[in-house]
Amino acid sequence: MSAVLLTCITRQIAAHGARTLPAGIRLHVDCVAIAGVIGPIVMGRAFDATGSYSALLVQLAAVTLVAGALLLLLPRYQTAFSSSEE
Repeated sequence: MSAVLLTCITRQIAAHGARTLPAGIRLHVDCVAIAGVIGPIVMGRAFDATGSYSALLVQLAAVTLVAGALLLLLPRYQTAFSSSEE
C-alpha cells in the first residue's frame, strides 16, 4: 500500500508543484506510523484466530492489487509544465 500512497503523492506534486511536497511526505509518514501500530495487532489477531498468516496476507495482497488497478483508472493531471497544444 505504501507504493500506492507514494503514487498518489507523486501525482499530487505533478499537478500542484513542489510546494505540496512537505504535505505529501507528512501524509506518507503518518500512514506508515499508523500502520506500524495497527499492523502487528491485526496480524496477531489473525494468527490467533486462524493459526496462520496466509489468509490475511492474501487478502491484503488483493486489496493492494485493487488499489493499484484503481490508480490506473485515474485521469492524467494537467500540470503547469504541459504545453497548451496537448
